[in-house]
Amino acid sequence: MAVIVAAGEFASKGSFDRIFANLAGKPVLAHSIAAFETCPAVDEIVLVANQASLSRCWNLAKEQGWTKLTKIIPGGARRQDSVAAGLQEVGECELVLIHDGSRPLVSADLIVGCLDCARKYGAAVLAVPTRDTVKMVNAELMVRATPDRSTLWLAQTPQCFRKDMIIQAYRDAFGDVSDDSVLVERQNHPVKVCMGAYSNIKINTPEDLEFAQAHLAGQTVP
Repeated sequence: MAVIVAAGEFASKGSFDRIFANLAGKPVLAHSIAAFETCPAVDEIVLVANQASLSRCWNLAKEQGWTKLTKIIPGGARRQDSVAAGLQEVGECELVLIHDGSRPLVSADLIVGCLDCARKYGAAVLAVPTRDTVKMVNAELMVRATPDRSTLWLAQTPQCFRKDMIIQAYRDAFGDVSDDSVLVERQNHPVKVCMGAYSNIKINTPEDLEFAQAHLAGQTVP
């Protein structure tokens, strides 16, 4: 079972729409959903979208002929509210994948790898080692510390959890979080890191979209 979250702020006229931006002839979201639609290990998809784009998403689903996408529901004010709404629609299953709709370069191999880790450990996140030195700073942007880079990984999605575990974690959620595994960590459950891919980027800017375009075209991207 997969919950795909695409309920970010609705793009105003003239602004960058990271969900419906054209990527190789299809919206970014279409690529994200297609990866799960074509993955044999996924049997059902719930899409959480912005209220203003629900009809657009239904039209896209019909156009693309997706058969695993069973529900499209409105999201909440925050990402975690949208994920919580999606989890309420999850039926009988052992594991739940949670993925950002703005990550269009996810592959079936990454999805299956995350599922396999979660099946063994109960909770798993895709991530990649940071390639850069990271600085911790204070409010005045003065360096406080330089953590050991070998211990730092950049979290991605999908993230995968036992259904009972992630539902309980969201029931007990408090504060603002941007990562699902944080809530599971608060439950004192170990979370396994599964190797992701540096290409599995989140589309936030036009430059990210250019990277994705080049990647899909098979061009070398620095």
